[in-house]
Amino acid sequence: MTRTYVDSGFRSLSSTFAGLSLPVRAGASPRPATRAGGRSWFARSADQLLTWSERARQRRELLRFDDHLLRDVGLTRAEALAEAAKPFWRA
Repeated sequence: MTRTYVDSGFRSLSSTFAGLSLPVRAGASPRPATRAGGRSWFARSADQLLTWSERARQRRELLRFDDHLLRDVGLTRAEALAEAAKPFWRA
């Protein structure tokens, strides 16, 4: 799955680095840069970092919502505070 972040202006690095392969020394057996999904570890790692960054941004923004906006998205102030208190790596 390739993500595109339109509002932040970032293009997913997984599409940029999907074909990345490193040179192999003579005589060394080449290791595949991809796994079953066809994406390199670098692309998956970059995508994960972008996901964490976006999640942290959304949680910071949630703290700025007033009670009216929270009601619109179906959250109470306590639920919003609990969500914003989570670390960025936790979904």
